[in-house]
Amino acid sequence: MRHIFITVFMLASITIFSQNLVSSKINTVKVYKKNAEIQRETSANLISGNQEIVLTNISPYINPNSLQVQLTNGNDVTLLSAKYQRNYLIEKKDNPEIEQLKITLETKRDELLWINDQRAIYKGMEEILSANKDLGGANTSFTPTQVINLVNSYKDKQLEIKKELIKLKKQELVINKEYTQTQNQLNELNSASNNSPTGNIVLQLTSKKATNTKIKFTYIVSNAGWTPLYDLRSNGIENNVQLKYKANVFQSTNIDWKDADLTISTGNPVQNNDRPILSPLYASVYVPAPPMRYNEQDEIAVEEIVASPIEGQMNMLSKSSSKRIEEKFDDGYNYNTQVDENQLSTEFKIQNKQTIKSDGKEQILPLESYELDTEYVYHTVPKKDKGVYLLAKISNWSKYNLVSGTANLFFEGAYVGKSYINTNITSEELFLSLGRDNNINVSRESLQEYTSSKFVGSNTKETFGYEITVKNKKNIKIDLEILDQIPVSRNKSIEVELLEKSNAEFDNEIGKLLWKLTLNPGASKTVKLNYSVKYPKKETVTGIK
Repeated sequence: MRHIFITVFMLASITIFSQNLVSSKINTVKVYKKNAEIQRETSANLISGNQEIVLTNISPYINPNSLQVQLTNGNDVTLLSAKYQRNYLIEKKDNPEIEQLKITLETKRDELLWINDQRAIYKGMEEILSANKDLGGANTSFTPTQVINLVNSYKDKQLEIKKELIKLKKQELVINKEYTQTQNQLNELNSASNNSPTGNIVLQLTSKKATNTKIKFTYIVSNAGWTPLYDLRSNGIENNVQLKYKANVFQSTNIDWKDADLTISTGNPVQNNDRPILSPLYASVYVPAPPMRYNEQDEIAVEEIVASPIEGQMNMLSKSSSKRIEEKFDDGYNYNTQVDENQLSTEFKIQNKQTIKSDGKEQILPLESYELDTEYVYHTVPKKDKGVYLLAKISNWSKYNLVSGTANLFFEGAYVGKSYINTNITSEELFLSLGRDNNINVSRESLQEYTSSKFVGSNTKETFGYEITVKNKKNIKIDLEILDQIPVSRNKSIEVELLEKSNAEFDNEIGKLLWKLTLNPGASKTVKLNYSVKYPKKETVTGIK
């Protein structure tokens, strides 16, 4: 009797929840650089008492910790708990395009089988004719006319069979090609369609009475994001650069976003928000390491520093005219987004509803179009590259809400290549490379009369000389910067001396030489660079030329 009482007591203590499966619609998606925030809405009819609402068809890539749920009828309905669970029982249905491709493949298979059946019949007829081509064997009763008629009949039938077999072969080739194309398309869709199980969000509720409640819930998913894409267009150095700001949006969350309000955000909801903590800094006696030699890698690093326009090492030589001739470029996109700047990010709300399929493919969406206040400079580093590059200097660039990304370059109506916009800088000016100008030639040649190597006491002294020539083949006057360098010694036993610089600006700390030239149409100019390096002859020294 005691055991029965315990059992009844345990059963009475268990809360019973009735279960109700509910579908929902994706209303709003906010896409971050990585991840996306999904907002769904639905409604459910509740009974009085405890119950479970199971929100179905949820992406398996959800971050469960990000789940937020809002209910109407707050006075009558109480949310007891919310959790995410995988659903392995409901098989994900193929989309209509996949189903249609499967039907097409089945049709093509039937057509190929029918061709094989026809070919077998014609081959059988051919074998019968071949087996009976002996006109009589021992029977010699055929007249010459009969023999001729039989031969002609055999020939006609054989030709007819051959013709039909050729026709079938051609049909087979066409159908096989169509079959292969259909199969490849089906394979691509199947690979893009993630067959991972979907999930459910289970809400445990209690309601004071039977009622209808609206449910709004949001969560973060991975396998989604966007990358910036820029089109930079200039109609010449008399005009401002026009920038088209776009977003390449992609997602493979296993759930299509259909007719949703889309917002592109520069924020990151999953970044580490912990503040940095300083640990104690302990002072100790320093034991110096052996001196480092200056090598080729160091030379490249120094040159990249001094040649970097982003770090503010360049001076502008060609300013755009105060009177501009502007030409607007229309690429067919509607750049009518609502831009909201908050404390931590910038958001672009797309005006029209969007459908983004869960296929991982990038979909381009327009964000903003800007006309940038622009100045121009021609720049060359002939030691590394014999090209001359046109750079655009953008002032006050931070107001344009840009993020680092790839840019397509168009100059004077022609596509000139790709560049990269680096916004992770602290300078007030942003430099954009508009590409190589092939109408300006540059050469850098070694001068043998200034190049030598000799012993001076216990030292070796090497001398190097270079001649840099530039020619302006354009029909306008240009201003040009030439950047070069000499080695910088890191060792007292290595002495570097600049012997000739042709009026270049020289930075002794980093070894930078900068020439500022003005060239008329068709004009050429030459500058010379000459320096020496002295070091102990027993040492092997690198990075000196």
